[in-house]
Amino acid sequence: MRIALCAESFPPLVSGVAVLVEALAKGAVAAGHDVLVVTPSQSGAAATERKGALTVAYQPSIANPLPRGNRLSVPTIRAISKVLRDFAPDVVHVHDWGACSQAGVSYANRKQVPCVGTYHFSPHLAAAYVPASGLLGNEYAAIIRAVTVRFYNKCSVVVAPSVTTRDELAQEGITVPLRAIGNGVELVDTPTYHPWAKVPVVISVGRIDPDKDLELLVRAIPHVLAVQPCRFVFVGTGTALPALKRWVRDAELSRVVSFTGSLSQEEVRTQLLLSDAFWISSTVETQSIATIEALAAGLPIVVADAGALPELVRPTFGRAVKSRDPHAFADALLELLSGDRIPMAKAARALAETHDRARALDEYFALYEDVITGTS
Repeated sequence: MRIALCAESFPPLVSGVAVLVEALAKGAVAAGHDVLVVTPSQSGAAATERKGALTVAYQPSIANPLPRGNRLSVPTIRAISKVLRDFAPDVVHVHDWGACSQAGVSYANRKQVPCVGTYHFSPHLAAAYVPASGLLGNEYAAIIRAVTVRFYNKCSVVVAPSVTTRDELAQEGITVPLRAIGNGVELVDTPTYHPWAKVPVVISVGRIDPDKDLELLVRAIPHVLAVQPCRFVFVGTGTALPALKRWVRDAELSRVVSFTGSLSQEEVRTQLLLSDAFWISSTVETQSIATIEALAAGLPIVVADAGALPELVRPTFGRAVKSRDPHAFADALLELLSGDRIPMAKAARALAETHDRARALDEYFALYEDVITGTS
C-alpha cells in the first residue's frame, strides 16, 4: 500500500498524536508499505526528508496562537495536492482538521481516494485555551464541535481511540462509519512488581498545559499528606509549568514535589517503574496513552470520571472519581495505597496488555485494506 498520513503533530513535537503518527509511519514501512507524512515544519520553512520508503513533507508553518508550544501549518491546498499527487496514495489518513489534513481530505475527495480520519481531540480541549470562561468557552466548544463534525463527515470512515469517544461522535452527528481502535502503547518486558515503598511515589505524566487541570492535583496533595507521607513527581513540560511550580511553592509543598521536565520514552518508563501510583486530572482525554503506560508498569491509577478515562479503570487497581474535586482524588489515592500492591500491579498490567501497540497497528492496516477494497 501507499499510505499518506496528514497531521499537525509529528516528532520532535511531544504529544499522543505525534506518537501514534510516528508509530503508524514506522510500522507501515516495516510491513513493506510506502509512507508519506505531511506535517508542519518545526523550523517554519518547507522541507522534504526521505529515508527509504518513508517520506516526510514538512510544510511552511507559524507559531500556534494558542499557547501549546507547537506550530500550525500554513501551506496552500495546491502545494499539498501536488505532494499527494506525486506520491499517489492508495489511502489518506488524517488526524485533525488542521491545514495539512484539510488538504488531505480535499485531495482524497477530489481523486476518489479512500480517506480514514482519526479523532483525537475533545472540543473542550480547545476551549480550555480561550482566555475566558463560562458562556464564551461553551460557545467556542460548540463551534469546534460543528467544525469537527463537518470535517470528519468528509472521510470514508472515522476512527475513535475509545468506545466512549466513538459513541460520543455518533451522538454529535458523525454519519460515516465509525470504528474504535485504541492508540496502543509499546509494551516492554513485564516489570518486577514490588511492595509499597516506605514513602510511596505518586506520579503524573503528560503535557503540563491548561487543559490538563493539574492544579487540582496540587490541591489534593495536602489532603494525602495529612494521612500518610508520599512524594509526588510531575513528568513533562508545557505552558502551564511555571504556574504549576508557583502553586507548589505557594502551598509550601516543594519538599515533597519534584518536576522532571521533558523526558525520553525510555526515561518515562524508568520513572513509572520507580513509582507506586499514578493519577491524572484531565477531563478531555479521548483515551490517554500516559495512563495505559502507567498500567503497563503495574501502577494503580486514580483518574477523573470524565472523557474516556473510566474505560481504563477496574476496581482491582483503579478509581474514577469526581472531576475537579481534590478531596475525592486524595481519598481514592489513599484507598489504593492501603491495598495489596502486587495483585493490583498484576491486574493493571493485564489490562495494559489489551492495548498493545502492535495490535493497534494491525487493526489500522487491516482498515486501510478494507477502505481500499471497499469492504469497510
